[in-house]
Amino acid sequence: MKNLEQDIEELIKEAKIAFDNMCKEAKENGILIYGGSGYRSYNYQLNLYNNYVAQDGKTLADTYSARAGHSEHQTGLAMDILNN
Repeated sequence: MKNLEQDIEELIKEAKIAFDNMCKEAKENGILIYGGSGYRSYNYQLNLYNNYVAQDGKTLADTYSARAGHSEHQTGLAMDILNN
């Protein structure tokens, strides 16, 4: 039986493969995409969110940023996707 760490490692590999495939298909269609922010620690997410709150207020920040402990970036399975 696999443990949680093995499951997470496999999911992270699966996420990377899916992202690589998405980049390849986008490029074949003339679109350049790349990964922006991926894994974020709790403290990084806390600071990021707090900066957004200071900049735009809590109500608006809550529409585009997750609070620390609630961000998928902390799992290592989320990535912001950017393009030119």
